[in-house]
Amino acid sequence: MKKVERIISLGTCGAIKGGIGVIKHGLLIIFLVAALLTFSSMTNANAMAAEPDSTLKIEARSAILLEPITGAVLYEQEADVPLSPASVTKVMTLLLIMEEIEKGALRLDETIVISPEAAAMGGSQIWLEPGEEMKVADLIKAIAIVSANDASYALAERLSGSHDAFVARMNERARELGMKTTKFVNCTGLSEDDPSSPGNITSARDVAFMSRELIRHSEILKWTGTWIDYLRNGASFLRNTNKLVRFYQGCDGLKTGFTNEAGFCLAATAKRNNVRLIVVVMKAATNDIRAKEVSRLLNFGFGRLEAIKVVSGGEELAKLPVVRGTEDTISAAAASDYYLPNRRGVQPEISKTINLGSKLKAPIQKGQKLGTMTVHLNGEPVQEIELLATTDVGRTNGFQFFAQVSRQSLKTLFAKD
Repeated sequence: MKKVERIISLGTCGAIKGGIGVIKHGLLIIFLVAALLTFSSMTNANAMAAEPDSTLKIEARSAILLEPITGAVLYEQEADVPLSPASVTKVMTLLLIMEEIEKGALRLDETIVISPEAAAMGGSQIWLEPGEEMKVADLIKAIAIVSANDASYALAERLSGSHDAFVARMNERARELGMKTTKFVNCTGLSEDDPSSPGNITSARDVAFMSRELIRHSEILKWTGTWIDYLRNGASFLRNTNKLVRFYQGCDGLKTGFTNEAGFCLAATAKRNNVRLIVVVMKAATNDIRAKEVSRLLNFGFGRLEAIKVVSGGEELAKLPVVRGTEDTISAAAASDYYLPNRRGVQPEISKTINLGSKLKAPIQKGQKLGTMTVHLNGEPVQEIELLATTDVGRTNGFQFFAQVSRQSLKTLFAKD
């Protein structure tokens, strides 16, 4: 059996050119492509890392700028200082909600009955009433757009049975994400009634970690990126607390926060020219300063990075043999274009590994997952892309299967000759 390997060249425009690996006899084939380019060599950590002597000084207690695909930190300023996040807390609340939706444990069209405890939440809210009914999608909208504490509490109760149990899950998830500074005591970010309680504590770095995880659920951005919307058939007006959604090109999230103790905080994300960034600014003095400093960091990041296309959507990347299919093989492709961020003026080392399953049996539906592609940047895996069937393949009947086996046997016989 031949192992098929092809080299794919990655030109300056980022287009992928080259061959297609064909998988035979049900073995897991690794299709390795490499682009070793001639400019200065850096690891992906060093190529985009923060510069300690940078002249960029942020007018806030703490800040960080992160590229979410590689996890590279482009800039940081006292990013590990423990601080109160205020409503930026809700990044974790939203993350747990979106994970439950992804698992199928929560539906967007599910109706939630509001408890007296949820309705009693103060601060930012949509004035939920005890016994009022609202869809999950509308509660998420209220959290994402106007930072509604009552909506956050209602969904926390729905997911965990009680607010305290949900907070325990928040802290467990924080540990899983490596958030070393964080301790949650509530799901809203409100200051605690007990003056001896420090309330929620986190750091800019930890907020960046949970923000990075949240935007993996890209559907959240349709809510966090909305400037104006309504609830209750237009009776309740919602305007986003994050004004960069309207005034900064490409900004589509993520979460604001303010209390007297926390100051003005913002976890923001924006995408321009296929590069996405995350910025966290904590304890700014005013709303305007918060917006200005986040904008400065985003501008700094977008000026530093460019996108390189690594996969074109619909491009045939490999073929897999089909057992008892009306076609002998099926093509695998990515659903859409994929890009990697790269430091401007620096050519990276990029490789890709395609892993496709063994002995695929018909019938197969178009869009069915066939395998994955792992993209490596400077030797480190940074992106996993699902590869999908490009067409339907039906299952053969007995006569068709006999003809197929006969045809394959003849091919094998002549190949030996």
